[in-house]
Amino acid sequence: MEILEYKEDDASALVMRIKIDSETLTKAYDKALDDLVKDAEIPGFRRGKAPRKVVERHTGVPEIWETARDKASEEAFEAALKEKEVEVEGEPEYEREEYKGEGDYEFSVTFKKKAD
Repeated sequence: MEILEYKEDDASALVMRIKIDSETLTKAYDKALDDLVKDAEIPGFRRGKAPRKVVERHTGVPEIWETARDKASEEAFEAALKEKEVEVEGEPEYEREEYKGEGDYEFSVTFKKKAD
């Protein structure tokens, strides 16, 4: 995780642009797929016993990448907040683009800093 930008958008909002490396995203994909395998109910297999490739084909690779991207983005944002020693008030607003498993990934988060 790398913080590319950290700035005030207006009087109350902050914007953080973060980059996640492809290795971290690949690990997040594997974790997301493992979680799906545990709960998969696919015809012809006992619950949670379908092979990874079958679950991957049944669920769809784009959907798994989306889950991995979202989880990795949230974890990276939490790590960035700790690094900057900032607390968030309310729900952060993520600006995400599609990710298909190629290269690094960048996203933005707009949030309100908790008052001291």
